[in-house]
Formats: sequence, structure tokens, C-alpha cells
Amino acid sequence: MWLRRPKHLHHTEALSPELGHAACEWMEALEGFLAHIPENRWINHPTANARASHKIEQLTRASQAGLRVPDSLLTQNPEAVRAFWRKYNRSLVVKPLSSGYIERQNPEDDSVIYTSGVSERSLENLDLVSQCPTLFQEQIAKESDVRVCFLDGEMVAVDLIAIDQGRQRLDIRRNNMQGVNYRVREMPLDVQSRLTELLQSYALRFAAVDFVIDEKGNWIFLEINPNGQWAWLDLECDAGISELFVNKFKADA
Repeated sequence: MWLRRPKHLHHTEALSPELGHAACEWMEALEGFLAHIPENRWINHPTANARASHKIEQLTRASQAGLRVPDSLLTQNPEAVRAFWRKYNRSLVVKPLSSGYIERQNPEDDSVIYTSGVSERSLENLDLVSQCPTLFQEQIAKESDVRVCFLDGEMVAVDLIAIDQGRQRLDIRRNNMQGVNYRVREMPLDVQSRLTELLQSYALRFAAVDFVIDEKGNWIFLEINPNGQWAWLDLECDAGISELFVNKFKADA
């Protein structure tokens, strides 16, 4: 059973109190039915997905599992950001904590929030962080970005390489991922072991996990995507991720 990014049911008509009640009844009936399915038949069980979807908790748990993580600051304090910026010699990034997408009334006006560098000019607007918690991290000099797809202890790692102005792209998703080169690569055994421990602690059978590899060859954990995308990697470089699922389903048949 795979339930990808479920959303609450909604009615196509203007929502009256009665239709709102009906939508809640539909949602409860659906969830009550799905709750009958044994957890071991899910990839992943919805509660496991929810538990593994908090970025700052992921960083803490990954560190506890022995994975390297970026030094991070979550704050609403402008002075704390300035001190963090100086600590890393003006080399910080800022990224969304929850969703990196803003939906507007006109879909053409929707916005994507990318991981961005914090320049000296950015500090002129730093008082804006007082409006909501904001996540800052040290900027890592990257050799490559890596997406690791994990299924029941097996994993495939794919390099995503895009060089802009002589350096690995700060956010690989920019430019609609144009100019990205892909290649399957081996993972260090210690990283595999620690990642398995991390994902099993969430009871995840599947996850797409983002790492970066720094210029010294260190694997640095960024985040878990419990419902993350993977099929495009098979299309781009014949990564063989779909075979993990096929073999799993054959074994369970």
C-alpha cells in the first residue's frame, strides 16, 4: 500500500457547515478503512511518514545515529544570525523549514523557495526573521549532491552534479534541474549502516534521503523525504531503483 502525499478531502462546492461535516465524515471513513491494513503492508505507514517529516528533528536524530550534519541555527533573533554568519566567515545558507512552495490565488504567481546564500546585502533585511523561525546552516563546499533511495535496507545512491560558475550549484533544483549530470555511486559502508539505523528508528520502509559530499569526501546528511521522488533517476541514469520494488513485491508474493 502506497499513499503518496495525502491531503484532506474537500468539497467542490462552497463549503457550508453541513458540507464541511460531510467532508470530515468521508475522511474519517477513509482513514478508518485504511487503518485496517497491517503496518507491514504499507510503504510507508502514514504515521511513520508524519513522524519522519520534521526537518530539525531529523538533523538531531541523524547526528545521534553518527551521521555528519551541517551546523544549523533556527532562530528569530537577528543578532544570533549575524554571530552565526561571522562564525562561518560569511558563508551561510537559508532554507525553508517546512514547505518550499507558496501557492497563490493565481497558480502562475506561485513561488518556489530555494536554498539561498546569505550575502552581506541580505543582512539589511535581517529583521524579517523576527516574524517566524528561520533555518540557517553553514554553507558546505560541495563536490556533489546525492539522492539515496532506500527500501527495506537496500539502497541506491545517485550523484547529481551541476557546475555553475565553477562550483557545484547551491540548490540543485534551480533552473528546473537543467544541466544536471547523473551517475550511480557507491556508498561508504559506515554511512549505509548509520542511515539504515536512522530510517529504521522511524519505522520507514522507504525514503529518499538527500546528502552532499564535501570537497574532502565527507558524506553530510541534509534531510529525509519519506515520500520523496525517485523515478526520474531511473530515467536519467538507469539507476535500478524500480528493481528494488519489483524484487520486493516478488519476494512478498
